[in-house]
Amino acid sequence: MVQFLLAIAIFVIFTSLYMLWKTKIQAKNSSKVVINLPPEIPGAYFPIGHLYLFISKTPLALILANLADKYGHIFSIRLGIHRAIIVSNWEIVKECFTTNDKVLAGRPASSAGIYLGYNNAAFGFADYGPYWRNIRKLVLLEVLSSKRLEQFKHIRVTEVLFNCMTILFL
Repeated sequence: MVQFLLAIAIFVIFTSLYMLWKTKIQAKNSSKVVINLPPEIPGAYFPIGHLYLFISKTPLALILANLADKYGHIFSIRLGIHRAIIVSNWEIVKECFTTNDKVLAGRPASSAGIYLGYNNAAFGFADYGPYWRNIRKLVLLEVLSSKRLEQFKHIRVTEVLFNCMTILFL
């Protein structure tokens, strides 16, 4: 019985050493990938990031313009725990929307897209790609066509009148 327990203990030790060695090798191989990110402005607090900068009565555009003057035309900030990249030069924005448009067209993954959008299959949650292009084409041809909009005009008018009456006679 003692020999059996000793054999199990040796097996567990060698297995855990092998797993530790394997994860260390994988970490070395994955650390060779260099991601060139824009500089992040200092002063982010963990749960809120840089959101405290936007509390003042100064308009958001002026706050971001001051940060762009201080840190350059492209920099990153933290909105909560998520990183956001701020681009404040029209030439860089033009390059983002023309040269790199397919790279920057994605949406972040969210639990709302998974649970409410049927695993990101709904039009508002779908990531850019062939599926999204097909859905966009279908929506433009079937739902937002001028014929279909004219057919449902009475519903829009009724909804607007109902909302106006609700606001006026609340």
